[in-house]
Amino acid sequence: MIWKLSWEGLKQRVNRGWRLAGISLGAAVLLAGCQSENPMDYLPKVSGGYMGMNATSFRESAGLKRLNDTMGKLQPGAQNLQSEKARSMIMGFDTPVNPRTAPPVYGVALGDAGFADELVAQYKSAGAQQGRMAGHTTYTSGPVSIAPIGKTGVLIFQSESSLERMVNVSKKKEEGARGSASFNWVNSELPNHAVVMAGAAQPLTEMGGPLLTTLNATDPKAGEALRHATMISLTFDWKDHPVVDLKLHVPSKSDAEALARTANQYLQLAKGLPVLEASPAFKAVLQPLKAHAEEDGVELTVNVPADVADQVFSHLEAGAAMQGQQQ
Repeated sequence: MIWKLSWEGLKQRVNRGWRLAGISLGAAVLLAGCQSENPMDYLPKVSGGYMGMNATSFRESAGLKRLNDTMGKLQPGAQNLQSEKARSMIMGFDTPVNPRTAPPVYGVALGDAGFADELVAQYKSAGAQQGRMAGHTTYTSGPVSIAPIGKTGVLIFQSESSLERMVNVSKKKEEGARGSASFNWVNSELPNHAVVMAGAAQPLTEMGGPLLTTLNATDPKAGEALRHATMISLTFDWKDHPVVDLKLHVPSKSDAEALARTANQYLQLAKGLPVLEASPAFKAVLQPLKAHAEEDGVELTVNVPADVADQVFSHLEAGAAMQGQQQ
């Protein structure tokens, strides 16, 4: 009897152990392969940079609403911010391997409850094709596709391989955007601006090889400061008129001062060019420009007069009208 009880107890312990092991293994498999319900968890760390758009700003500014309406006519998918439920959109861009080809794009649009369904309805009404890629239901309009994630967000992409990469990021098989300083800057500044962009400075400084050579010859301190640059950023807002803030991020105030000094020298030369007399609109934008040194970088604020912005949009709207006639 004692032996029988011991044997029964042993069998129970073994069976319990196998069940626990099975549950643990199953949980591990699920955790390793599960996809997040947070759309932002799908955004990958990219080699280029990120752009964020604040939907509330676009709805509240007449100028930005005009911009969004025009871009919606020129580029399918720009309607992502036209929904009243939309809150924001962040796009990531890889550095193009071939300058003649567009780089891969990865995007996430977020909104209030029901935003995803509303956007899908907009795509369907525009003739979008429903399909399935990487295990997700997709809707494609022109070169742009979306995949709903829950009720509040959608993924935006241009190819199945891009969606597959985003899915891998959600499964933690690839590094996500939160590992990027450029993304974190864009994400933190987006609530305060209509458009925010940021990217690593290195690709741009590498493309500016001739400029570095010139700087090293004319102002070695500025040339060295440019090599120290870590990030380039931009913010865009439109209340009474468009305002663009450009910033080259450097680690020290002395680097920023060297770059601001050199930038202002080049700006002064540009302001004296005779060709400006033939372009009053460009002259009105260029003349007030002055670079300023900040603790963490050199900053340039571009104020575009309202009448100049109106001229630009008249050309864009004419182009959109011509494109609509050709379709």
